[in-house]
Amino acid sequence: MRHLTVIAFILIVVCHFEMVSQSCLPDGIIFTTQSQIDSFPINYPDCTEIEGGVHIESYEINNLLGLSQLIAIGGDLSIIETRPLGNLEGLNNVTSVGGGIEMYLNVYLTSIYGLRGLKSVGEGIELSLNGPLTSLSGLDSLTSIPGKLKLWGQDKLPDLLGLDNITSIGGYVDISGCDKLKRLSGLDSLKYIGDRLYIRYNDSLSNFEGLENLKEINYLSVIGNDELIDFTGLTSLSFVGNSIFIQGNDNLTSLVGMDSLFSIDGSFSIWYCDSLVDLSGLENIHSTGGLRVGGNDILESLDGINELTIINGNLSISYNPKLNNLTALQNVSSIGGDLYIGNNDSLTSLGGLEGVTSIDSSLMIVENRVLSSLYGLDNIGSGTIQYLLIQYNDSLSICEVKSVCDYLSSPNGGVWIGDNNIGCEDEQQVLDRCATIGMSEDSFSISILQYPNPFTTTTIIEYELTEISNIQFTIYNVIGEVVYNAEDHMMPQGSHTVTWSPRHLPEGMYYAVMRSEDGVSVVKMIKQ
Repeated sequence: MRHLTVIAFILIVVCHFEMVSQSCLPDGIIFTTQSQIDSFPINYPDCTEIEGGVHIESYEINNLLGLSQLIAIGGDLSIIETRPLGNLEGLNNVTSVGGGIEMYLNVYLTSIYGLRGLKSVGEGIELSLNGPLTSLSGLDSLTSIPGKLKLWGQDKLPDLLGLDNITSIGGYVDISGCDKLKRLSGLDSLKYIGDRLYIRYNDSLSNFEGLENLKEINYLSVIGNDELIDFTGLTSLSFVGNSIFIQGNDNLTSLVGMDSLFSIDGSFSIWYCDSLVDLSGLENIHSTGGLRVGGNDILESLDGINELTIINGNLSISYNPKLNNLTALQNVSSIGGDLYIGNNDSLTSLGGLEGVTSIDSSLMIVENRVLSSLYGLDNIGSGTIQYLLIQYNDSLSICEVKSVCDYLSSPNGGVWIGDNNIGCEDEQQVLDRCATIGMSEDSFSISILQYPNPFTTTTIIEYELTEISNIQFTIYNVIGEVVYNAEDHMMPQGSHTVTWSPRHLPEGMYYAVMRSEDGVSVVKMIKQ
């Protein structure tokens, strides 16, 4: 009889479990009043698994205790603008949400601990503008989020504790406008983000501590974090599948923390970071899909990217008023897009670009006030230039580098040269200067010298011929204009002299060019 009693008890429990654990509401349910919440166990006494979504939105709902029988929600869970609601008790038995979780504008919500039973979510989680929320405790049992994680305008949240067990997030992560967020602690187990990572406008965030295990992401955007000093915490990040965009972080002094970053498939942009002096922290980057550095008020050099060898997209260096050199780019060999150097008021030289042999679009040198020459661009193959723009460089007087001269002799596209210093004022001046490009003093068979040098009124050019030669002798000024041109003469073997007395010409540099059948020799002369 005792055995029969036990069996009967088990059957009763099983039957009761089957009765109370059933799915319902395939189209979901919307709650807009407190009475609907309170009446739910009466109206749906056996409903524990809602097949559709649950949408809660009302200015009068103050508790969710009427939903305590729920153990699963098949669709989304949305809790929106429930002004009196202070916590989520009543959802503590929910173990799974098949869709996403969305909570925003719940201005009295202080706790989400009522979600402590949640073990899985099918899509993303968004918490936005839930005013007094100070903790994410309640999400502790989650190990992954297949979709996005968005925390926006949670301005009382000091950290991310509560997300401690999450190892992967399949979508994007957006942590923005969390004014009191001082650290990213709570993401310590996170290794993988499938899409983008946005860290924006978090006024108290000073570094990235908490992301030490993050190895790869698709895109990183760091904007407007006023107290951000460096990237400490990103020590394991070695690969970014798309781009990095860093902008408007006023107190950012270093990129230290990105030390493991080796390559970026997309572009790397660093804009308007007013405390950044150099690019320290990027010492291991070898390739990037593009590099844009602009609007950084006290940036003096690009030191930190010295190992960079390949830029597969555009290189743009602009609006950095204190930048005085480009030497950190000395290992770059190719640029897969535009080369743009503009509005760098302290840049005196393009030295550092000597290793660049090809670009794949436009060469643009614009409005660099103290730049005096284009030396550094010498080795760019003219066939890789598709457009040439040299404009508004007030001190630029030497444009006759080989890459520019070769392009002007056979352009592949447009040319605009103007409003630079004498010698580079227009295309014709540069072409005239290019007449002497590549000439070296005494580099051919004619032995040529000049004395005195410097001179004041008169100088003597002496040359020696090893055999009878047809000689053409021309003197150019510094902008390539011909100031003296002797008639061609057949000259005998031996020593010859030319006396030149340019009393009517101003002081400065002049070039004496001797041409014969054997080649060209050039001597530089200075009139004082």
